[in-house]
Amino acid sequence: LHGEAVGCGMVMAARLSAALGMVDAAFAERLVMLVAAAGLPVKGPVLDPIDNAGRYLALMRLDKKAQAGAITFVLIDGPGRAVMREAPEAVVREVIDFCCAANSLHTSAWALSSSAFRPNIAACVAESIAERGI
Repeated sequence: LHGEAVGCGMVMAARLSAALGMVDAAFAERLVMLVAAAGLPVKGPVLDPIDNAGRYLALMRLDKKAQAGAITFVLIDGPGRAVMREAPEAVVREVIDFCCAANSLHTSAWALSSSAFRPNIAACVAESIAERGI
C-alpha cells in the first residue's frame, strides 16, 4: 500500500508543480504515464465525499513536514530537481479535487480548465502516445 500512496503522491506533486508553473503539462503528463506504466494508481482515493480536499489538508497538517499548521510540499522544479515549499491552499484544493476525480488519469482533462496547461496539451498527448507505442 505504501508504494500505491507514493504513486498517487507523485502524481499530485507533479500536477501541483505544473499548476504553480514550475513544470509544464507535458512533464506532468509524462510522470502520470510512467507511474501508471509501473502499475501504480494515479488517482487518489476520495476520503470525504463532502470536503475531500479539506480532509487531505487536515491529514497533511499532521505530516512531519508541516510546521505550525503550514504544509510544506515536495515539488518538482524541473527534471531531477525537487524543492520544498508551501503552496496557496486554493491551488492545492483544486489539484487534490482533480487528482481524486474519475477523469484525473490524464492531464488533458485538467488542461480544459487550466490556462497554464492549454499551450502544451497537443505536445503532451503526442509525446504520451509516442512513448507508449500507441
